[in-house]
Amino acid sequence: MAEKENSPDVGVVKDVATEVGDSELAANICVAPPTPKLKRSTSRLLRRITSTTSFDMNVLTSTLRPRKRKRKDVDEDSMSVHSLNIAPHSQHELPSEKKSKRRSMAKMSSFVNMLSPATTKRTFSFKAPSTPAAGGHTPQRQITPYKKPKPASIDRRTSKLWSDTVDQAALSFSSNEIKRQEAIHELVQGEVDLIEDLRSVHKHYYYPMKKLKLMTEKELDSIFGIVERLVPFHEDLLSNLKALRKADGTIDGIGETLSKWVPNLRHYETYCANQVFAKGLLDTKKTDKKVDDFLTRCLESPFSRKLDLWNFLDLPRSRLVKYPILLKQIYKYTEDNHPDKEAITELIERVEAVIKDVDVKMGESVCKYTIQSLQYLYDTQKSLHIEQSKSVLCSGQLKNDRGTKLHVVLFDKVMVVTRTATRNNKLSYQIVKDPIPLSELELIDLSETENKKGSFKSKVLRHTSHDKCAFRVFSRANGHPHTLYARDEHDKRQWLSCIQNAVSQSASLMDKTQPIESVADNSETILPDSSNNVETCLEIEPTITRKQETVV
Repeated sequence: MAEKENSPDVGVVKDVATEVGDSELAANICVAPPTPKLKRSTSRLLRRITSTTSFDMNVLTSTLRPRKRKRKDVDEDSMSVHSLNIAPHSQHELPSEKKSKRRSMAKMSSFVNMLSPATTKRTFSFKAPSTPAAGGHTPQRQITPYKKPKPASIDRRTSKLWSDTVDQAALSFSSNEIKRQEAIHELVQGEVDLIEDLRSVHKHYYYPMKKLKLMTEKELDSIFGIVERLVPFHEDLLSNLKALRKADGTIDGIGETLSKWVPNLRHYETYCANQVFAKGLLDTKKTDKKVDDFLTRCLESPFSRKLDLWNFLDLPRSRLVKYPILLKQIYKYTEDNHPDKEAITELIERVEAVIKDVDVKMGESVCKYTIQSLQYLYDTQKSLHIEQSKSVLCSGQLKNDRGTKLHVVLFDKVMVVTRTATRNNKLSYQIVKDPIPLSELELIDLSETENKKGSFKSKVLRHTSHDKCAFRVFSRANGHPHTLYARDEHDKRQWLSCIQNAVSQSASLMDKTQPIESVADNSETILPDSSNNVETCLEIEPTITRKQETVV
């Protein structure tokens, strides 16, 4: 019975039965010889194992069948893996002990092979696409961050001379006539480029931004204005000029054609006046990441020629200013007996008159936009002179005696000292002190600093080059002074000249609109106060005082 228990088949089945949990079968194997009943139980156990696990019958059968291994002579310093005999073999070791060790190792390896699965099934799963939630809400798609593309080829314009577009036989004209034709060709080619750019603005900017809903339609109309309505006017001029071209490529007279077309330039008054508000709105919308990303992508595209949107929107105004220069160039090379000589002279005057009117409209728009950007901290800062102002004569950044940056605006009726502030991504100007009407303004040049008062910092800066950039303004009515520092002496001279001219113009306008006899009857008129420590001259036209008196 001991031999049966130690046989490979019985030992393995006994171990498997114990592992599976059939204790009765394991006990029968230990106490009884292999009977037919025991063989049936063993077969039933093997079937149950093969049905519940993924064992391979060939592997199981080969495991239960004892293998005959050939014994090989090994060296004394070798190690037997089957017997786990780490120590070197001795010649005096009994063969029976070696055989038992090999059998025990074979039994262990066979049992392990039975319990380990022979095959492994791999499963695959596919992730279903995300579906909208029950409420129908679709998650917002994230915007891909902008990556600067590789440098693309820029659509550069090749400028050709008139002599390059005609046959060499046509160059038999005089040198003066060739230069005249070159000037006319520059006028024609400028119209071609302008029409192409204006079409590009609507094709690559207006319609895509409208389709992507980056802005509302009202905001787009405020930014682009009537730029689309300017295209037909220039197309009409271009077609009329091309119709005047002869077979040899020359154009004889253009005076009559331009005289009929010049009245269309009045549309530029509306377009240029809107540019001030368009620029402010565009700068505000650029703070939106989507708008900024779109404009950046357009800037890197070949059609932009490295020009941003505002450069395209400002092209009509630049073209308007260039018309007198082109006409003067044509007039220069036109013969005295030519019919266009007198016509071009009249055209230059008419175009310059339109440009002056456009400048006035733009000045009023700048003034209106600046007034809308002012913020009043106190009700006493509100002044009727600000509302009545029509233009901004000068504006820029100055500093006070503490080094604080200020934004000073000189209107045609009042001077305002402000600080820049940003509210809701929009630039605004907070009024620091009460505005100073030009009728009450006094100006002092602080080239010398012996009477200078202020903070410790101003005393440290005394007798330095920084003092040469200082001047002071104050009101004769309330005496509140503003000590201001320009960036350099040149900037300071410009401010002094602009303020002096504004005060002079304001005084002359008061003389024309208000007679001297009615001044005494007007109780609202503010007269200079002689009680001030500053020596004030009761003159109609005040002048700049070059540090003559001390201001408190």
